[in-house]
Amino acid sequence: MALHLEQFVAEVKTDIDAFAADYKAQHAANPEHYPLELNDDNAGLWTEFFMDFIVLRGKPGCFSTGRDSASCAARLGVPCPRLLFS
Repeated sequence: MALHLEQFVAEVKTDIDAFAADYKAQHAANPEHYPLELNDDNAGLWTEFFMDFIVLRGKPGCFSTGRDSASCAARLGVPCPRLLFS
């Protein structure tokens, strides 16, 4: 099936708007874990957060694995993005 560039761009814009709305809702409920601004050292996390949102849209748990954040961090040996600001 063909997909025109303009259709692809429109779909990505819709996804970005959905991510922003979801993240802002998470911030309202839990501002210390969902900051609206990241410092220069962590600014690249926005792309990671967005991609994880697309992959896990609507699924609870860790952005990367879908597991609860604490077990994810323990298993991987690195902090889950959701735990970076706790």
